[in-house]
Amino acid sequence: MTGMQQLIFILIVTNAGGQGKTTLARVLKTLFGLVGQPVQLLDSDAGNAAAKVIDASAKKIGWGVDTLVAPEIVTACAGQHVILDLGANALASAREIAALTPELAKRFEAAGYRNVAFLPVTPNKPGATEAVLHLAEKLPPMQRILVRNDIDGSGQFEAIATSDPVVDLKHLPPGYMSYVNEGGLTFLDAVQRPTPDRTEAGRIIAEWLRDFAKQTQKHGLFVVPAAKLELHPRPRGIGRFAVKTAAAATDESLFRNHRKTRVIELLDQHGWSPDGLRTVADEITERF
Repeated sequence: MTGMQQLIFILIVTNAGGQGKTTLARVLKTLFGLVGQPVQLLDSDAGNAAAKVIDASAKKIGWGVDTLVAPEIVTACAGQHVILDLGANALASAREIAALTPELAKRFEAAGYRNVAFLPVTPNKPGATEAVLHLAEKLPPMQRILVRNDIDGSGQFEAIATSDPVVDLKHLPPGYMSYVNEGGLTFLDAVQRPTPDRTEAGRIIAEWLRDFAKQTQKHGLFVVPAAKLELHPRPRGIGRFAVKTAAAATDESLFRNHRKTRVIELLDQHGWSPDGLRTVADEITERF
């Protein structure tokens, strides 16, 4: 099984805000899209319209899905992979989250779907990991994957005591996210159809997606997208200087970033002494 031959019903589950559900939903939707797989995003987060922002075709579903409503949802999504953004807010308790899913998961499984729950956690959120793992225990039996979403770039996650697989969604510098958001693009657009002055940014986003896809393929998911991203042109590398804005993600700005980074690396290599500076100056003259 490649992870793409069978339709997949994906739950993105948290019981706290700010855990990166929307970003994860965008990533998963992109991986399906890379290989032309149809996918439907469902949003049950009554207090958050983020799903509609990233996907105008997202469908809202209410709390309390029962045997009457679940078949309608499954029928409406027939022939498509499904991503359900299932998060808590002021209108929904952990008990309601757990109560929403069993009949829906049962119906999707009966329709031939593979059921998978992604459990995102972000850095510097004390108690969040324990809370989401406790919530996961209330879900119906299905494959579960904990996603450490390094949203702030700190990598400061709580220690994790779980037998579930753990994968990392690494930090994407805000300049690349701003380029996509401010341009009204999707990650798929950025990878496959980057704007003419953002070719390198598209490659960096593709590398970010590839890293995540390679980790999930170990668990039988996104094998085909991971293989496709392996063939995508690689970026020249990540410079030392922060990419904080969309303007900093242009090819011209990133080229300057790489040049400055290379100069710093040469100085580290040859030393910051007068002799080292002269050696670096000679190399810069020859190379640049």
